[in-house]
Amino acid sequence: MPDKQPDRELQDSLKDIIASCEREDSEIRLGQIRLWKKYEEFWHGIQYLFWSDRDNNWRSPQDLIGNYEDIEELDELGSFSDRVVDIYRGHAESIIAALSAQIPALRFLPDNADDDSDVLAARTKNKISELVQRHNKAKLIFLRALFFLANNGIVFSYRYKDSD
Repeated sequence: MPDKQPDRELQDSLKDIIASCEREDSEIRLGQIRLWKKYEEFWHGIQYLFWSDRDNNWRSPQDLIGNYEDIEELDELGSFSDRVVDIYRGHAESIIAALSAQIPALRFLPDNADDDSDVLAARTKNKISELVQRHNKAKLIFLRALFFLANNGIVFSYRYKDSD
């Protein structure tokens, strides 16, 4: 039976390399998450923000209103959002609307257009793909993906093949 020690050393080395790469990229990832959280606040119409290291999140001066016991002091400060024009959400919604006019279609073409059975098979496949789109709520999934694309600039999806 061959010795398993070299395999174990190789596995440990690979784990160390992966851990090193993750540590190297962690600061970039945290910066992206911070930016995505900021855009989420913009989407909800909250424009005046500051980063709170204690909460590791964006905070608004409106969040601090609960800390003021003297209402006169709060009135002296005035409103934090007197002249906010929220163009962020409108801009993102216009992009989403333009891209979601129609979801990408899956079209099956016959291999041989002269063969009636091949044309019929292609039509049947097209009808099945439309049925699958309806059952999986493809329009809603597509809109959600466009929301993340407009807000975060990146979208991921996980697909798997399942049969029963």
